[in-house]
Amino acid sequence: MNSRPRRSIRRKLTLIVLVTCGASIFLACAAIAAYDIATFRRELHSELSTVARMTGSNLTAALAFGDSKAAGETLGSLAKQPHIVVACVYLPNGSIFAKYEHGSVGTDCSPSSPTLKQTLFASGYVSDTEPIELNGERVGTIIVKSDLEALHARTARFVGIIDVVSLLSLATAYLLASRLQRLISVPVGDLAKTAAAVSARKDYSLRATKTTDDEIGSLVDGFNEMLGRIQQHEAALRAARDELEVRVNERTSELRREIAERKQAEGALRESEERFRLAMEEGPLGIGLIRKDFRFIKVNRALCETLRYSEEEFSSLTMLAVVHPDEVEKIIQKAEKHFSDEATIHKDILEARFITKSGEILWIGLSVSPVRDSNGRLLYGLAIMENITERKAAEKTLLRAKETAEAASRAKSEFLANMSHEIRTPMTAILGYAELLAESMNCCSQCPEHSTRDARAEYGLHLATIRRNGEHLLSVINDILDLSRVESGKMTVECVP
Repeated sequence: MNSRPRRSIRRKLTLIVLVTCGASIFLACAAIAAYDIATFRRELHSELSTVARMTGSNLTAALAFGDSKAAGETLGSLAKQPHIVVACVYLPNGSIFAKYEHGSVGTDCSPSSPTLKQTLFASGYVSDTEPIELNGERVGTIIVKSDLEALHARTARFVGIIDVVSLLSLATAYLLASRLQRLISVPVGDLAKTAAAVSARKDYSLRATKTTDDEIGSLVDGFNEMLGRIQQHEAALRAARDELEVRVNERTSELRREIAERKQAEGALRESEERFRLAMEEGPLGIGLIRKDFRFIKVNRALCETLRYSEEEFSSLTMLAVVHPDEVEKIIQKAEKHFSDEATIHKDILEARFITKSGEILWIGLSVSPVRDSNGRLLYGLAIMENITERKAAEKTLLRAKETAEAASRAKSEFLANMSHEIRTPMTAILGYAELLAESMNCCSQCPEHSTRDARAEYGLHLATIRRNGEHLLSVINDILDLSRVESGKMTVECVP
């Protein structure tokens, strides 16, 4: 709350006029008083200097003859001037020669320097020092000291005159200002009343009355124009307020819908987080959240069971600490590629060896995906680890079986190549001896003289060769059939005693 007293503009204008006039009168009277005092001091100094010189010239004879009594009588003539309180005559050596005192004032007249001509105003007195010369030679010094009663009386009279003049001037200024200030205070007061009415009733249709064509009239015109604009703005504001209420209602409905949708989204997010937590905690695969420096942030139970570390122990480990030394470089390169990539999902799986707490080496299928915030800044990496040690062992077994099968296939191919050679050899003999037998029979039919017994012997030899090769061929074919039965699983083995 403002504690300063309220003054009307009429009183302020009157006060301004009085202060201005008072200051002007004071400065004028002060200047006149200062000038008068300075003039009087100069006159006093001139008068005292004249008295000192004249008295000094009257003392030259007494100083020349050393007659201090005559000098005292000469100084006694200064009694006619009551303002002179003391007068002293000094010899050139500084000793006092004669002295005059008015009554018993006991004023000291010791000069600060008896050889200097000077005038001093101090301690309510004025003193004048003049040299006394005879034929151009200094024979002594006279000091005359006067009081300042005349100056004080003159100053007092002047102050009294200034007070009377000032009071009369201020009274006249007050009477004139009380009437003339109405030219300003009345229009301004009317304007203030109009402004107060507008403020109290909020009625911007009111207008102030213009009575003059000066600056106050311009102020009234500006005030009325301002009221007109405020009235227009008020109407526009009222319309805008109505429109704003409609928009607020619409926006409120939209916000309610958005809040409902946000609650649904938050519920879905909570469900998603819960599913993620359950998947992480109860999932069969090892899951770990790692920072860019490979330190574990959080791990699930499956990963702890796989590598046989507790969750507290994982918090102080890095992924590289549980990786086989031969796999570290490969892990670092893969992680840096995933963390620097803008993609957030990586489907490629890296197979690497990890070392458990007990020192056992396990094969782990590792997949790392970066998790970023809305600004694309990396938060952490999601590492999914699957124990594939058994699968790797099965792969080795399958590889050995494959190699065995490939060796068996090669042996079979070699066997078939040998069998084809074995079949080709007796078949060639059978075909050849069959042709020889046919030629021999043709030859016998064409040459009757050929011995029948020799022909029969030759025929028997050819037939024996054919039979022997046929039996060998039958044995080879049986072996091939047995091999086929073995491959198809249809061959039975019997134990013959």
